[in-house]
Amino acid sequence: MKKPATEQLTGAGHVIVVYSPQGGVGVTTIATNIAAALMRPDTRVLLIDCDLQFGDVDAFLNLQAQSTISDLTKVASDIDRELIENVLLTHGSGLRVLAAPTHPEQAYDISTEDLQQVISAVSPLFDYVIVDTSVQYDDMTLKLFEMAERIVLVAVPTIPSVRNARKMLEIFDNLEKPAKLSDRIVFALNRTVSEKERGRGTVPAESIASHLKIEVAASIPLDERAMLTSVNQGVPLVAKQKSRSPGRELVELAELLRKSIEAEDESPTPAGQPPQRSKSGLRALFGGTG
Repeated sequence: MKKPATEQLTGAGHVIVVYSPQGGVGVTTIATNIAAALMRPDTRVLLIDCDLQFGDVDAFLNLQAQSTISDLTKVASDIDRELIENVLLTHGSGLRVLAAPTHPEQAYDISTEDLQQVISAVSPLFDYVIVDTSVQYDDMTLKLFEMAERIVLVAVPTIPSVRNARKMLEIFDNLEKPAKLSDRIVFALNRTVSEKERGRGTVPAESIASHLKIEVAASIPLDERAMLTSVNQGVPLVAKQKSRSPGRELVELAELLRKSIEAEDESPTPAGQPPQRSKSGLRALFGGTG
């Protein structure tokens, strides 16, 4: 009889969800680069594509998916490590990838419960699990949020994007299960431009932070040529340009996530109380007092 994957725990299983309520803002780019930047010789990282209808993480990394997340959700209650290893893709960098279904209609066969079971089974095998998502806010997305230790909320400096981000922040403020989700948010502003280039009509990061009443944890500069080259070559920006923008800012975002999670791992928990995994690390990094 095959042993369940959960009997062979080898990683910390920290789940980080990357999300935006607006399409085309660079969620997959950020998720892919966070995953790549978190990799170290002693750190196992898995990137899961949960944009179940039109996910393209495999295309971003120039991978050919023979098996996808559908192969695991079909047997969600009976997953073992051998099956997981057979389904996961491996990028040249060593990053492991769980691809989205090959055909959009396959998404309809995946239930929220099956997806939860799959993530619960694979996450203990890795130190970090980065989850790329679609724009839909539904029960499945909510469950992903609840599983996450950090939610990277992505926006671009335009009025529609900021407006949608505000709506999501209001939703997070009102959600209390299993803990207040707003305390897990890391806000990333993508495709920012310098003061010299603001004639393009973008909104300054300072104004966005003030309007949303949230710290801009990462401001990632616009560099269309670098982004296109990265995608077309299947190589994350952080692998080739980690010392200059926008690769540098993506690395800094990944390190912020790592440090905030590690800070919480090291914080002592009073006897009889559940671990606090949503406030102390981020507030320490951002200088907040609660």
